[in-house]
Amino acid sequence: MNIIHLTLARVSCILRGVPRPLDIASPAEDRSLLNVTQIAAMAGVTVSAVSNWRKRFDDFPRPAEGVPGGRDLFDLGEVEHWLQAHGRLTQEEQDRRLLFQAANLLRGRLEETSMIEALGAALALVAVARRRPETEAGSWRLQPLMARVTYGEPGLKELFDPLLSVPLALGNKVVQLIGQIEEGSIAECFEWLLSSHDRQGRSGVHDISETQATLLSTLIEEAEVVYDPAAGWGALLRALWRAAPASRKPELIGQDVNASALRLARQRLLIEDIPVTLAAGDSLRDDGWPGLLADAIVCNPPFAVKSNWSPEAAKDPRWRHGLARPINDFAWLQHCAHHLRPDGRAFVFLPAGSLFRNGPEARIRARLVEAGMVEAIFSLPPGSALSTSLPLVLWGLRRPGERERVLLVDLATPPAGGTATDLPMDRVASIWERWRTESSVAADDLDVAASVAIESLLQAETNLVPARWINHDPAPGLRDRLVRDFENLEQTARAARRGLENGFELPPPAAFSCTGWITVKQLAEEDRVEFVKGVPVNKNEMAAEGIPLLRTLDLTRVAGGRLEPTARVADGETGRSRSLTRSGDVVLSPASGSLRAAVDHHGGNLLARPLQGLRLLDPTLDPEVVATFLEAPRNRRFVTGSAYARVSLRDLELPILDPPAAEALRRALVQLREQERQAADLALASRELRRQVANLTTPVKGEGVVWTRSR
Repeated sequence: MNIIHLTLARVSCILRGVPRPLDIASPAEDRSLLNVTQIAAMAGVTVSAVSNWRKRFDDFPRPAEGVPGGRDLFDLGEVEHWLQAHGRLTQEEQDRRLLFQAANLLRGRLEETSMIEALGAALALVAVARRRPETEAGSWRLQPLMARVTYGEPGLKELFDPLLSVPLALGNKVVQLIGQIEEGSIAECFEWLLSSHDRQGRSGVHDISETQATLLSTLIEEAEVVYDPAAGWGALLRALWRAAPASRKPELIGQDVNASALRLARQRLLIEDIPVTLAAGDSLRDDGWPGLLADAIVCNPPFAVKSNWSPEAAKDPRWRHGLARPINDFAWLQHCAHHLRPDGRAFVFLPAGSLFRNGPEARIRARLVEAGMVEAIFSLPPGSALSTSLPLVLWGLRRPGERERVLLVDLATPPAGGTATDLPMDRVASIWERWRTESSVAADDLDVAASVAIESLLQAETNLVPARWINHDPAPGLRDRLVRDFENLEQTARAARRGLENGFELPPPAAFSCTGWITVKQLAEEDRVEFVKGVPVNKNEMAAEGIPLLRTLDLTRVAGGRLEPTARVADGETGRSRSLTRSGDVVLSPASGSLRAAVDHHGGNLLARPLQGLRLLDPTLDPEVVATFLEAPRNRRFVTGSAYARVSLRDLELPILDPPAAEALRRALVQLREQERQAADLALASRELRRQVANLTTPVKGEGVVWTRSR
């Protein structure tokens, strides 16, 4: 957490017209004041740390004012100067602060969308001006800059028009602030600006996730022309341009019905000097490129959008296989296939329901498969897209042709030890390369991919869900691996039995007595601990890449003290809004009305509410001992709530132990944790072997099977 994270929250408030948590003034405005909580947010630390700074550092700024309730307020400029002097602010954070100051100037004068466009225009204007050799350093006046940038390229003027909707003096101030941003940070600032815009998805425009971008870059070989009929903010076009080799960059063409999104896409690509040609309008109803044929087509359209098609629409040659009123999903598939060159490929993201829904969609799906237009289907796990938590699929399309089989790849099941959005891209690349060159699937890949005959698909009502067609028979060598696994299981069982037989060192009686109890709140007041707060996390914030996220589910699955995150959250507003855990932090959950506590031995994780974290600053406090007593029955009386359990970490009590007793308890707890870990390993290995045994059975010629029950 740092000034960037706080700035994002402020910009979100400004853009929505709600009260700001803090006014950061521009150079022309009155000074701004911060409280201790906001200083902590700026520096990415806890409130306790700021309190310690005030005590330890004589040069820490003195309060500028006080407010009712006894809270001190500090001057923003003095705080920033102190943080910089002590190495707490980076150039990147200062660049984003300048962007916020520019947004603050426009607040109240422009609505949210217009403000984003104006700020994007300023960023693009400065970026292009810096690429022009005649631009003088520090010469950031709006009109001369626009004249210089648009000279010879009048089409660029429309991108900068949003800056002309405010008084000239104000536009100059905005450009001057943006001009102070480091040259290498302009593109990153624009990406951050987009991440703060329309987080509720009201416009229907969404960026793509890193998972989607990487998957497409893996599947699409070099292409001369790339087309996106639902370009939005230009995310797919940008991703493929950046993935292409420098010697063979493609021509980018796109269209979108949202004029604001189109302007932002042009600004975004212009900042990175990526050439693109974009048309405005609804691609399905008003095709802006009727004669276009592309090598590669990518599309992440708005899902399940309903339209009322006119009777005349049936005459459009794009819809030769029919229209599934009122949802447009299959119209996007046919539109993309229509614009392919004979050897081109199209890739379209759609909801998983497009693979199996009945009615008109089933009929169109069958016609597309029968015509040889469906080459491949890739099923993706939930959370692989930014716009929805629903599972998506990627359709791979070709022009109609003589095709006998379809490639179906199941990526919806995460790899062993991976998160829900970890896709095995190397394996995907290998499967795809073999399919393109040999139209087959290797034996080692039959657990995730299948080559299915079109005739078989049509007989099964054209259900294209890959998991339905994956070969579940054991792969060659499974029996040998199973024998080895049985041997490993036996070794694990022997180790667990030895641990149980050996027992553990029983602490002396004194270890089970204490001189009193102390609350976590008292420990915090003595600066012996500090808190790590959990954050609210929405499902649509889950991402393939990002910050590891610990949830209540992770604490309920802790075995032998091993706390591992099973999800990730995007490095956006939520991910930046709180500190991450550190190694040795104790994590607490009031799950199911009880208390669960575990030690985070790795750190670097974000806590999702209702999880709370406790950081031990006093070296005499042992994490294992603290975790054990936090979840003790004595503390369960502090849990409240009926439908949802709640507890305040501050209220919980810990025993006051003398050092020898605490050390004896620690040794016993470590031994018990190890036994718990061995037992967990044994249970996990047994479950996996049970699954493999069930998978080992394959049909062979012989007599029928007689089911028996042991007596």
